[in-house]
Amino acid sequence: MDLETLYAGSSELTKHQRKRTGETKEEYVGRATHIHLEGKDLTSVGNILSVARRVEALYLQDNRITDATAPYDKLLSLTHLYLQRNRLSSLLTLGLSASTPALSLRKLYLDQNAIEHLHGLEGCPGLEELHISNQRLPPGRALTFDVESLMAVSNSLKILMCTKNNLSDPTELAKLAILRRLEILNLVDNNIESSLDMRPILERCGRLQKLDIAGNPCCKVEPKFRDTIILLSDSIANLDGKSVSGKERVFLLQLHMRRLQRQKQKEEGESEDYAEEGGGVGGGGGGGGGGMMAGRNKAHIPLEEIDPKDRDPIITGQVRSMNMIMAGQGFNASPSKIHDNRFAAGRENRGINLPPPPKVVKNFNTMFS
Repeated sequence: MDLETLYAGSSELTKHQRKRTGETKEEYVGRATHIHLEGKDLTSVGNILSVARRVEALYLQDNRITDATAPYDKLLSLTHLYLQRNRLSSLLTLGLSASTPALSLRKLYLDQNAIEHLHGLEGCPGLEELHISNQRLPPGRALTFDVESLMAVSNSLKILMCTKNNLSDPTELAKLAILRRLEILNLVDNNIESSLDMRPILERCGRLQKLDIAGNPCCKVEPKFRDTIILLSDSIANLDGKSVSGKERVFLLQLHMRRLQRQKQKEEGESEDYAEEGGGVGGGGGGGGGGMMAGRNKAHIPLEEIDPKDRDPIITGQVRSMNMIMAGQGFNASPSKIHDNRFAAGRENRGINLPPPPKVVKNFNTMFS
C-alpha cells in the first residue's frame, strides 16, 4: 500500500474536511478520520499507514491481506479496525504486542478469515468488541483460544461474536470464562453438545446479559436447555433473542428446588409422604395438603433452610437473586400461586383440593409474556 492508495481512500471526507489549497496529499491523509480501503485487492498494509495519524476507523475488509502489520501503536485515535473477509491466519500478523499496543482500539472485526488459534491480543488492552465469526477452518478443526490473550482483554472485552467456528470442546469453552466483563456473547451455529458445557462461562461471567447459542446440537437434543441456561446464570436477561423475565427465573428456581426435594425424599424412602404434598386425594387428604401449601407460600427462601447437600451452584447464586426480585417487586412466585385453569379442572376431577386462583395471575401462559 502506498500514499496514493491512502489518499484515494481518504477522499470521502465531509465538505469542511476536503483538500485545502496548497495542502499536500500526506497532510490531507494526516487529517482523515475515516479511511476506506475495502475491496482494493490489497495483500498487505505497511508502515505508510503511520501518516494517517488521526484516523479513527480503518476499513480494510474484502481484500486479500495476509500481512496486516502496521504501526498501529502510532495511530493514537484508531478505535475501529475492519479486517473481515481477508486471508489472515493469525492475529500476530497485525504486529500488536504489549510493547507496541494499539491503546485506543475498541472494536476489531476479523470475521471470515483463516484464523485457527486466537492469540496476539496482548497489544489490545482496551478492546471492548471482538468479531471473529465464521473462520475458514480445515475440515474437522475448531477455533481454539490462547489463555494469555484472553487474560490481556479480560478487563475490557464486553462483546464477543464467535459464530460458526465448530466450537465443541468444553475445555476451550471454559477458557471464555476468563472474560469476566462480557455482556454479550454470540456462539450461534457451533457444535456445543450440552448446555452444561456453558457452565463455567455462566457462573463466572457475572455481567453477561445477552447470550445466543441457537443452532447448536444442545438446542435440539435438550428440550429444556433454556431452563438450564437460566438456572446457571443470574445475570442473563436475553437468551436467543427472547427476554428472561424475573417471574420466569423465580419459577424455574423454585421448580428446580422442588425437584431436588423430591429426589431427596425418594432416596430417604419418603415418597409416600411426598405424594400427598399438593393436598389429600379424596375426602381425607385436604387437611394435610393445606399444611403443605401453607409452607410453600413463603415468598422468601432463606439460604440457611436449604440442605447443604442441595446447595449446588444453581441454588446458591439464584436464591439470592430470587429473593431480591421478590423483595423489590413484591412478587410472590410460590408454585402454589401459579394456577392454570386447564390443569385445575383435571386436578379437581381427581379429587385434589386446590386454593382459588389468585387475581394477579389468571393464566399460566401470562407468566412469561
